[in-house]
Amino acid sequence: MKIVLVHKFYFEHRGAERYLFDLEKILREQGHEVIPFALQHPHNKQTPYSSYFLPWVNVAHPKGFREYIRMIGRVIYSFEAKKYFENLIKDVQPDIVHIQNIYHHISPSILDVCRSYSIPVVQTIHDYKLICPNYKLFCHGAVEDICRGGAYWKEVFFRCVKGSFWKSLLACIEMTIHTIFCLYDRGVDMYIAPSVFVSKKLIEYGVPKNKLIVLPHSIDATKYTPSFEVGTYLIYVGSLSEEKGVKTLIQAMKGISLPLKIVGEGPELSSLISYAKQCGVQEKVECMGVMRGDFLHTAIRGAAAVIVPSLWHEVFGYVVLEGWALGKIVIASDRGALPELIERISKKLLFHAGDSKDLARIINTTLSDKEFSIKVAREGRLLVEKEYTPEKYYESLFQIYSRIVMLR
Repeated sequence: MKIVLVHKFYFEHRGAERYLFDLEKILREQGHEVIPFALQHPHNKQTPYSSYFLPWVNVAHPKGFREYIRMIGRVIYSFEAKKYFENLIKDVQPDIVHIQNIYHHISPSILDVCRSYSIPVVQTIHDYKLICPNYKLFCHGAVEDICRGGAYWKEVFFRCVKGSFWKSLLACIEMTIHTIFCLYDRGVDMYIAPSVFVSKKLIEYGVPKNKLIVLPHSIDATKYTPSFEVGTYLIYVGSLSEEKGVKTLIQAMKGISLPLKIVGEGPELSSLISYAKQCGVQEKVECMGVMRGDFLHTAIRGAAAVIVPSLWHEVFGYVVLEGWALGKIVIASDRGALPELIERISKKLLFHAGDSKDLARIINTTLSDKEFSIKVAREGRLLVEKEYTPEKYYESLFQIYSRIVMLR
């Protein structure tokens, strides 16, 4: 089967790219021909299909009037992307197109190409952009449902997109046009939600139930060497942005004796450093920057627990699987998809999102019981070995592919 994988980035960036490259590897190992389509970017992985890629436009900071106009097109409906994508489709003639995030850089114009050539489309959901202009259902420090029923104008009123009136307005116009013309509903045959929570939330906002299927992400546990020893510090791994709740974790450190290592980068970095000083825990908090591969695995293996303090509704939680694969306890907030994962091990490892005292209590209670700590760490490793394997993921995914190809 020839499969075109579409995503705006073709380099390791965040969770969506991690999924993309894991998926590409799984499909190729199963004998499929995989063709990427993305933006041209100097950090891209090498591919013989790069000549088909769409020229880069910095939609966040366009330079000059001409680039500003191109940016608006990329956000709403890009004829440029449509042309580049059609060239690829005509040349490779794929059996299916599997899209990830095409928002704000590629646009749903490419879905019309797929319809013209009768090519079925699957989309994996990585955020809430289908139903919320700012991707997150999170605004000014709290989860929100203000745009339910297509009331995207409320996002403009509250400046939910990066605190900017103009960016919020453009996102509102984008979402309104996409909704009125049903660009995603008519262009996507099946949405893959990585959690039950995400599936239910999309249905609440009007995404057709018959177009949604739940398929959690996978991890290749054979690539991770676990350590079930209770380490000497706590670790957070992820983006340093408001919705990730790292300030809750820093505040909790006032009642915890172990130090904390923060791994990641993002707009909140300087604010987190200042907040640690404000809480009087700066000596216990160390910001490690970005770590990947063996360096990251070593850092996680040395931890007593991986903490996931999210304030927003997490779509999935790769870091949970990664922590389990490395033999670690994972303690997480009760938001979004996180309970679906954590409760498979123990409800005792969930805390109330934003409640630093509850988080500190659970960390202290868990780590004071060494027998329990080692038990849940081993159960986590066993779970990823049995339930979240690439083989199981591929089996379910191929059934989805086969189903929609046959319907066409």
